[in-house]
Amino acid sequence: MSTNIFNIGKVNTVNNNDITIHTSSANAAEIVRSFMAGNAEDIQAEDVSQEPQQEHISLFKYIFPSIVDDDERLRVHREVCNLVQNYPMTEICSHLMQMKKDEKVYLGVRPELMFAELQRLGMPGEDVTGYSYKNFMHHFNIK
Repeated sequence: MSTNIFNIGKVNTVNNNDITIHTSSANAAEIVRSFMAGNAEDIQAEDVSQEPQQEHISLFKYIFPSIVDDDERLRVHREVCNLVQNYPMTEICSHLMQMKKDEKVYLGVRPELMFAELQRLGMPGEDVTGYSYKNFMHHFNIK
């Protein structure tokens, strides 16, 4: 079943918000006609079955092997992704060290592979100030 998104635009409502309808193409015209006719409260939008969103990339490679629960592995993966996408290099390295102590991740022996893995998960490239490999090595301590 395909899903279409109809953005009706500004409508004279109390808060003047945009209205977006997620529906199948089969009943879209009926919903729009019903809404435009002033019967907005009568609209019963059907749940459109969509494929569950998959992680757009594979899981973090250095999740500790003792974590076998898929939900916990996904939670650690998301935590690392959030970390590398939103924090500076010092915070990334210190938080990874804490995660190592908590036995959530293990840190590889080759830091260049860890740096490549963090970039794969969304860490800014070396062209961004503060995210160079040299800076990573300054803050990253495998011991």
